[in-house]
Amino acid sequence: MTGTRQSPGAHALWHALARHHALGYVDLRDKTMTDLGRAVSAATLDGLHTRMLLPGNGWTTERVCEATGM
Repeated sequence: MTGTRQSPGAHALWHALARHHALGYVDLRDKTMTDLGRAVSAATLDGLHTRMLLPGNGWTTERVCEATGM
């Protein structure tokens, strides 16, 4: 999961990795993670609570949310 802000290089790296893994977006606030799906608007992406999530092989964003109780 990304932090609150990424450099342009880090952002590009995440998208390069997403060619081989399912990249998703989540909203993280008050220790609660909400799945935002596979695409978000630029305004949502700029939000401090929006994170990119790159689950490992065999995982989905939904499964990570369930497994972490978020």
